[in-house]
Amino acid sequence: RPYLFSNSLAPAIVGASTLSLGDVAVEIGAGLGTLTSRLLATGATVIAVERERDMCSVLRTELSPSPRFVLREENALHVDLDVISAQYGRRLVLVGNLPYQIASPLIFRFVAMRQSLRRIVIMIQREMADRVLAPPGSRNSNALGIQVQMLCAVRRVCQVGRGAFLPPPRVDSSVILLDPLPQTAVLLLDLDMFHQVVRAAFGQRRKTLRNALSAAFPD
Repeated sequence: RPYLFSNSLAPAIVGASTLSLGDVAVEIGAGLGTLTSRLLATGATVIAVERERDMCSVLRTELSPSPRFVLREENALHVDLDVISAQYGRRLVLVGNLPYQIASPLIFRFVAMRQSLRRIVIMIQREMADRVLAPPGSRNSNALGIQVQMLCAVRRVCQVGRGAFLPPPRVDSSVILLDPLPQTAVLLLDLDMFHQVVRAAFGQRRKTLRNALSAAFPD
């Protein structure tokens, strides 16, 4: 797993997070703590989520003296943001360098818990970022982008070269910003069903919408 070690990206990511004194940030994949220390410098409480024991040891050594630093040694897919938000009595800012292999399920998990999130700033593979940001109705429109944009306003913060990581990955990355839309702006009674319909519609693009949907919903 590549770890972010370049400090040059921190200003853009921290700026996009709009953190200030009293805020609570959840950082997914804290790694070496390169970004964590910059997030703490805003005055916010930072809850770092990291599953690798070696990295947790580094984080404890470097950052534990800060009273606003909290380390959770667990899988990001198991973190309940609703519980953390209720614990601190405020909506959270989620920041993270998402592991490529689980980036998609993590994004859907965050979107599902969007009521507990004020802002989402994540680094993902550039190709995936392009999919999330593809405009509706364009030739590049896709299921992932439709599902995310239905619930969040999205934009790209910056591009990230391979040299920002150690070891360098084989692909470039992007930092994107997701701002959850107000509940009143999106009337979805069943989020899971919405996801199923969109995936079915885009699953067989050469077919008519009726035939594509009938493959998933025979009735």
